[in-house]
Amino acid sequence: MITRMEDDLWCYEACVISIAHSMMFPAKAYRPGHCDYDTLHDTFADSQALEDFGAKAKRQALDYLAFINWWMSSVSFWDNNLPQPAIDAIINLNLHKYPRCRVLIDLQKHW
Repeated sequence: MITRMEDDLWCYEACVISIAHSMMFPAKAYRPGHCDYDTLHDTFADSQALEDFGAKAKRQALDYLAFINWWMSSVSFWDNNLPQPAIDAIINLNLHKYPRCRVLIDLQKHW
């Protein structure tokens, strides 16, 4: 399971990096940070440490997927200027199958 998790995170991160290096990506715009892959091979002192690790890995994956999904839905011709392996990897994620979720906030009321 750890190997599968690591492979998925590497794939997602490679897609994010390809997008960030694209000519269409705004300079100095936000993108998710790098994953700490060393923690994938740590041992866990107790079940709480394992749960914390799982939550952190899940957040990292969701950050990557949300960024990729944003790119696909917000940028016309998102696949221009991306390497073909990145395009194939993004298409294989099948993010278009999942419903879009949005959060609306009234800043004056909720902030």
